[in-house]
Amino acid sequence: MNNRKSMDLRKNGLAVITVVLAVIFAFAVPQFANLRNINVIGIGRVPVAMFAMASLIPLAVGEFDISLGYMIGFLLMLGGKMASIGGTALGVVVVIMLSSVVLGAFNGLITVVFKIPSTISTLATGMIMYGGSLGLNGGKSFTGVTPDLLMWISKIKIVKLNICIWVCLAAGISAWLILEHSPLGKYIYAIGHSERVVALAGIRTKIVRFVSFIIASALIGLCAVVLMSQSKNVYPDTGQSYLLPGLAVTFLSTTVHTPGRYNIPGVLWSAVFLGMVFNVISILGAPFWAEAVINGIVLLGVVLVMNLRRQK
Repeated sequence: MNNRKSMDLRKNGLAVITVVLAVIFAFAVPQFANLRNINVIGIGRVPVAMFAMASLIPLAVGEFDISLGYMIGFLLMLGGKMASIGGTALGVVVVIMLSSVVLGAFNGLITVVFKIPSTISTLATGMIMYGGSLGLNGGKSFTGVTPDLLMWISKIKIVKLNICIWVCLAAGISAWLILEHSPLGKYIYAIGHSERVVALAGIRTKIVRFVSFIIASALIGLCAVVLMSQSKNVYPDTGQSYLLPGLAVTFLSTTVHTPGRYNIPGVLWSAVFLGMVFNVISILGAPFWAEAVINGIVLLGVVLVMNLRRQK
């Protein structure tokens, strides 16, 4: 019985802490609980959560895609270029999503087929993407280019919550169904534990690893669409700013729902938890650099806990 309670606490500890903190913040900080601020938290954390979900897929299969941050910037600039020459909202979205799949396939090709370690191959492709981001407009941002329809859609609210929050939840549910309730997801987790054992079972591990890069990049494409819809301007350096916060959420996900394993519900809970904390310290007047420090501490703390568990 005690072991079961201990496991329940490990699985749901962060969720319980999040709820308790939400109640405390609601009473202690009057500005926190109003609907406008809830939407501000949600809109701000959606790109981080989507980046975290994207980075989780390769990590679950035993790969590390460093290029995802640079991919956001490249896709945004590509969408900006498309819009600047008269592209419609639909055209911009299609170009971004198709390009994201192509980039994911390229990452998968050089990593899986040419057997280059993912940390090296995706670092190289990330540098190429960053160069492409700068080259698309001579190192400058695109200003006032986002189609009006895309901006209008981004302001829609469903049940008083901004549509981008629902898009993030829909992406999370889709990724969760793939990882937890499909053969592909089971293969992804199994390969992450031991690719050799899975290969001996007759599973084509190379195809699974290849597909994981494509799923990750498709999520990044959706993230880029959401980001572009929120501003008239797009910048080549946007993506890198999501690398550390996104990885902090990804690694923190291993402490909730399914301890010791990257998981989508854990990502969503972690994004909400950190979003609440950052929102409150911002309201209370914390310096602008506090968020980066906290993200770094969270990332380091979770990695240390994972190492201790592995040693045990």
